Amino acid sequence: DQLYKTCDLQRLKTEKDKTKSEIRELDSDMQRLVYENYSKFIKATDMIREMKSDFHRMEEEMGLLSGKMQEIMSASASINSALANRRQQIAKLSGVHHLLKKLQFLFELPARLKKCIEMKAYSQAVRYYSKACGVLEMYQHMPSFQGIQKDCTEIISELRIILKDLLNDPKASARTVAETVDLLLQLKEPEQELYEQYLSNATRRLQEDLASVAACEMVSEEEFP
Repeated sequence: DQLYKTCDLQRLKTEKDKTKSEIRELDSDMQRLVYENYSKFIKATDMIREMKSDFHRMEEEMGLLSGKMQEIMSASASINSALANRRQQIAKLSGVHHLLKKLQFLFELPARLKKCIEMKAYSQAVRYYSKACGVLEMYQHMPSFQGIQKDCTEIISELRIILKDLLNDPKASARTVAETVDLLLQLKEPEQELYEQYLSNATRRLQEDLASVAACEMVSEEEFP
């Protein structure tokens, strides 16, 4: 009312046009905002729809994956079960193979011992016999092992005689004598007897050496009085 009282007609018309222009601008802005927001809303709706579709597809794929995993786990369990049986069979076969090798070694033992004695490989013969001695004693009640044990005992008795002769050999070196004593100890010869025999032989050798030195000195004195 104040504006109508204080303004003339021309000014009122100008204000009216200005107001209409502002209204049109506001209306245009509103339409633009509505359009822009509507586009965003449509995009958001489409995005949500796509996300739902992707989510459902992912659920289906996860379901398929879960089924595949179950199949894989079932197949893995079957394979493990089959391999477990196979491992047991392999372990049994390995045990049988090891036993057969031991039996083969025992059946070949007498021939091995004779060969070692022929080649003067006395330490090897003692190792072979020591390796098999416990098994032969364990199964000595079985006829198939009794013959092997009898043959081995006879061969080792011969080896004991050879080693004792070597121990008493005055030409044997100190190293040979020490090795011979060690082999006889491995064959369960009485320790005290071996040590006494060793000391006796060593004393005899020493006396012979001293006598030889004394004889040389006497010869020297006679030649160069």
